[in-house]
Amino acid sequence: MVAKGFTKVSSVPGLQPDKGLISSPLVGLGESAHGSSELHRLAAEVVLGLAKYGSKPLRVLLETPHATLSIAARKVQQGQQVLANDLNATYLVWQTPGMLEALNIFSNINKSSPGRIELKGFDIRQPTAEFEELSRAFPERTALARFAEPVFLKDFERRALAKSLDIQTQTDLNQILAEVNDLDGSKSDAHRRAYRIVRMWADVYSKAGRGMESIFSARDVAMFKMVQDLVVSDRQAVVWAHLGHLLYESRQLESSIAYLKNIDVLGQLLRGTFKERYKLVAVVAHKVDYKTPSGAVSTFTTAPDSIETKLEAHHLYIVNKEAFSSTCPLVMARTDGETKDKESYPEFSFVTPQFDYLLRGR
Repeated sequence: MVAKGFTKVSSVPGLQPDKGLISSPLVGLGESAHGSSELHRLAAEVVLGLAKYGSKPLRVLLETPHATLSIAARKVQQGQQVLANDLNATYLVWQTPGMLEALNIFSNINKSSPGRIELKGFDIRQPTAEFEELSRAFPERTALARFAEPVFLKDFERRALAKSLDIQTQTDLNQILAEVNDLDGSKSDAHRRAYRIVRMWADVYSKAGRGMESIFSARDVAMFKMVQDLVVSDRQAVVWAHLGHLLYESRQLESSIAYLKNIDVLGQLLRGTFKERYKLVAVVAHKVDYKTPSGAVSTFTTAPDSIETKLEAHHLYIVNKEAFSSTCPLVMARTDGETKDKESYPEFSFVTPQFDYLLRGR
């Protein structure tokens, strides 16, 4: 499914970024809605542009646990075809035809230019593989074995978001925190990595019973630590996540979304560490089609209080639909219709209070 104003990413070599984006060691790629093929195709254009015009190979960091991405990441690295089933362990929001197309294009690039695009996950939710690793190392720990079951772990995380915990959830939480806090974290490299991620997961869910905002705040801090570990000097890092995580002035955004206004999200933390070297591309659309948990395709239209509606109200820069061609560089236009191109705006860098670049679909 391709929305009006989009070109299949396989037919486009990538939008041409400006020098500021190419030279940045850390680029945020924030999609305003999860689970949308259209937004995945559009975001992939940015990755392709950086791969084509940048001097460094890319490390694309996806908002999903790395273990869930391991098969697809290996195939991309080796230039092999990625199948739909290879994404089954990832969050449902990444299991779109658009994402599958993008990964296979990344894989084809690596086939001709080995190692050009690397794929890794950076979220700490649902660390089933890490619980499995620790359960094997400590078979006597019953809570570790129980949390290594994907269905149980996913259900626990859902229950833990409540403002008050039921007796069973509180019992499960107390047991797993007690076992994790009592672990020895130095058996092997694989064990140490699993231990570190599970400890961060435990820090997040120790906030259970305080509501979603407390858990989400701790989760963004944990993801920040993961991203820090994954940024290396010889690769340009691209953090692909929901836009709500990647905004770097979210507390100044006029919105009723308490999560954005009341905590330091991932982008705020990245900006605090990397300063102006962290650039954010916002990938938005007023109307997108996305896959629901049941597998059905639904249409999402932004509400007056949505992130992108608030941002557009400030007359921020967007990408013209005409920019989607193999010969046209990244052309910017304002929401009031005033066009700005490379000749009339020599710096060609649109820094706003919220992000540096904005791509908009239909």
